[in-house]
Amino acid sequence: MQLLLIDFQSGRKIRLRSERAHLSSAYLSPDGARLLFSRVPFGEQQGYELVSCATDTFSCRSIVKSSGSIHSAFEISNGRFLYVSSPYFKAYDGRLRLNRNDIWMFDPAVGARQLTDFQLYELHSLSLGGASLYFSALGSPSQKPIIPKQDPSSNRQSSIFQLPFDAMKGFLSMPSTTLSPSFEASGIATRPSASADASLVAFLRTRTDIGAYRYDLVVADLKTGAERLITAPGRGFSRPVVIGDNIYVSFTNGDRVTIRRYGRDEVEMLSVAEIDDASVASAEVVDLKIAP
Repeated sequence: MQLLLIDFQSGRKIRLRSERAHLSSAYLSPDGARLLFSRVPFGEQQGYELVSCATDTFSCRSIVKSSGSIHSAFEISNGRFLYVSSPYFKAYDGRLRLNRNDIWMFDPAVGARQLTDFQLYELHSLSLGGASLYFSALGSPSQKPIIPKQDPSSNRQSSIFQLPFDAMKGFLSMPSTTLSPSFEASGIATRPSASADASLVAFLRTRTDIGAYRYDLVVADLKTGAERLITAPGRGFSRPVVIGDNIYVSFTNGDRVTIRRYGRDEVEMLSVAEIDDASVASAEVVDLKIAP
């Protein structure tokens, strides 16, 4: 797996790759200057590496390595990052699993430290909005019921939760009881992305009365409580990304992926890029060199 970096203004496409490794879980800083991603060497149980690259020179450095997984990373400030990690463990069937996920923080002054002890089956889509950390999660162990057990037959489901987070101190408030889902309504809500000013949260929601789930975009105004639903074309939207006053999503339709931008005060979405096999094949290729 490789990464594709697109300049929306010029249309330039750059394919990023690393020798004998998959690149995944990409995060682009709001100013576009830094790219953060997970590097996974080929082979089972090789561990993950969190890498940061400057997008103007593609000089890259290793941030932290783990014997388990690293994903859903994003930048807080001053070289500090939040991410999700799970150790490898052998299940009853003898296969290795990565479903004991917790939230970690990397601080260059002290290194990596674990902030939670949830051991969740799924944990992803970390996003910071003001003093609240939003995330999607499923599957608490029975001895640690942090996340409520979902009822698959219910028409009102959400895997979105939030916890108070002090970004300056790097302190995440732990819940004393089972968390309540956020944005519960008709359908299934998941994959949140909050604005930095804590004014809105964009997330995905699908109806449950359809055969194949198709995830539409929902923009929730946290000040008024109002929600706007934007119906997805094709197979449904990707997880939204909020940068400033804009929300970005992608969707697959036929043989191409389209990226669209939605301004919070706009009526319609604007297409900013289209990607097909030919454009990927013709993209400039950069072999990344990662300094320790």
